[in-house]
Amino acid sequence: MITIRFLLVASLLLATANIYSNDTDPAGYPDLETPLWEKAPDHSAMTFVGSCMWRGTADVAVRGDYAYLTMQSGLMILNISDPSAPVEVSKLCLQMMWTWSIEVSGDFAYIIDYNGLTIINIADPYNPILAGSRDLNQSNGYDVALSGDYAVVAQRADGIQLIDISDPYNAALDGSYDTQGDARSVVVQGSLAYIADWGGGLQIIDISDPHAPDSVGALDGIGFAQDIDISGDYAYLACRNEGLKIIYIGDPSDPALLTTFTVPSSANYIQVDDTLAYVMDPDSGLLVVDISSPFSPVQLGSVEVYAKVSDIDGQVYLSDWNGGIHIVNVDDPQAPFLAGSSDTPASGRDFVIDGNYAYTAGAGLHVIDLSDPSAPFLTGSTDVGGGYYIEKVDSLAYVSSNDSIFRIYNVADPQNPYLFSSVDSAGYSYDVAANGDYALLTTWHDGLMVINTTDPTTPIIEARHMDYWRSGFLELVDDTLLFTEDVLIINVADPLNPVNVADYQLYGNSQDAEVVDSFVYLASGDSELMIGWLRIVNIADTENPIEVGSFSMSNEGGSVAAWDNFVCISDGVSLHLLDVADPTSPQLLDTKGGLGWAMIDMDGEYIYVSSSYGFYIYQYRTPCGDANDDGFINIGDAVYIIQYVFLGGPPPPWICLADANSDGIVNVGDAVTLINYIFRGGLPPVDGCCEQF
Repeated sequence: MITIRFLLVASLLLATANIYSNDTDPAGYPDLETPLWEKAPDHSAMTFVGSCMWRGTADVAVRGDYAYLTMQSGLMILNISDPSAPVEVSKLCLQMMWTWSIEVSGDFAYIIDYNGLTIINIADPYNPILAGSRDLNQSNGYDVALSGDYAVVAQRADGIQLIDISDPYNAALDGSYDTQGDARSVVVQGSLAYIADWGGGLQIIDISDPHAPDSVGALDGIGFAQDIDISGDYAYLACRNEGLKIIYIGDPSDPALLTTFTVPSSANYIQVDDTLAYVMDPDSGLLVVDISSPFSPVQLGSVEVYAKVSDIDGQVYLSDWNGGIHIVNVDDPQAPFLAGSSDTPASGRDFVIDGNYAYTAGAGLHVIDLSDPSAPFLTGSTDVGGGYYIEKVDSLAYVSSNDSIFRIYNVADPQNPYLFSSVDSAGYSYDVAANGDYALLTTWHDGLMVINTTDPTTPIIEARHMDYWRSGFLELVDDTLLFTEDVLIINVADPLNPVNVADYQLYGNSQDAEVVDSFVYLASGDSELMIGWLRIVNIADTENPIEVGSFSMSNEGGSVAAWDNFVCISDGVSLHLLDVADPTSPQLLDTKGGLGWAMIDMDGEYIYVSSSYGFYIYQYRTPCGDANDDGFINIGDAVYIIQYVFLGGPPPPWICLADANSDGIVNVGDAVTLINYIFRGGLPPVDGCCEQF
């Protein structure tokens, strides 16, 4: 047996030695500048599981019975065969960063966001699949138009880029052109790209040679060109408070302004269909303009729908940044009307997890069913009230608000929550915590407010502790310790007579806190310097708290959650997962972007995120193959497995994570899988390892 074990270990060592011999410079020496384990591919410690309550529709493209919405969370597809009742058929979560525009051609949808071009196979509208993507070389994508095998991308200060999409799975940059101003919108007609170039007015670019696009003509001095559409020999530009500009482009080298159509406030978006132009004015809604005579446009009608004019397909489709889409019937141009909408739930703010449900506060109260984390769904809702922070106590939910009202909701039936009672807090309240028969609120001007909830049908304000004027988060531990704004520790065993324990001041503005064992994890930052931190404070001695560690971020910290040795913190843009096994030296495990401002919570398996754009669930345990549970996959994991299997070493902290090939057993095959992956470009460890145990 010893001989067999020795031979197996020796074989692995020989394989490793062979790897070293193949990783040499031309002289035959190994590359010793970079340790081999640092060459391992990056991995993700946070895996997307599911989402719901999407918001933030940036653009829409309509083809047949389907509307394709680009939202901050990704792509959503609606069946619009009945315009009065659009129905969601599928969605693909992409966690995009400031998505702006979508175009559809054939079996593919092309989406532009802040970082690049994303291509999605939509051959089956019920099962969209990510096909490929292309970054924009650190430029900011804003609009996209399709022309044959090319996507023409308007990227603001960097002009346009031409991306070869002949193979949607391998898009490639071919050429670019830096326009005079700030490329906001692009339309292609023939071999010419027409660009609404903000201060640069109208720019016309010849793209017949995609490798070398060149300027043909331009017309500036017409205001800030925000959006553009083309019809025949005319270009129609929405130029904000300068109105709608109609420009003759019969000679592209010499475009000429024909007339200006003055709008009540601002021409923000434009779509043209035959002899009608549809203009979005933020004060008057959608304007229908007769352009049969380009020299003398005339308004025919309007409808109070305030959203981006995105597409026309018999009806006008508008994308609503604060919701879904709106469909306007224009059969009678003089009397357009709203035919239907696909609205989205109001964004949630704070939330609390209890069992298989998440209770979110925002515009009202919403309940999300989490029984299947891969498919969470909104199960109950009430739009009554405006919520800020939430605390759940048995069948009741306490909600603070920014409208001077403290509310109590009955959530005994998650499918039918309703407002139970309320009390005027006479000011903007922030966080809320439950302490026996009391609800504790932090407020902007009235300090710490104590509300008696013995009879939840008639809550009564019993005290306002003005000494605690610093409004901030609350974190209650053992019903006696309260943390608010930095680390102010108060004994609230008797809420009517709180007693100071410690006041530990930290630089910056603390937004949230989580207490685990003897540590407080704070999300804080400086909004002026645009920097944030995770601050770790040891409170083992409650009278003498002391900061022991920190982690810096590029934006102000917003929300924080902790579980075991993991901490997750949001910073207004991204979500960061850290290992805090050593509180003095937190280690970053993974970052997810595109979430916007978010509140977070976590348990032993999942991270829950409520953001301005939706509700998301991530699985966060370290990835399959991480045998030593340090958050990384490297040669150390292969060594750990070998020592465990052959040399009597300690078992992996999470035995299932050592099962790199997911065959249900930890053996030498897992070490071989890791070595092939790390050093030879082999397949990565198989997901789902813990499902086999």
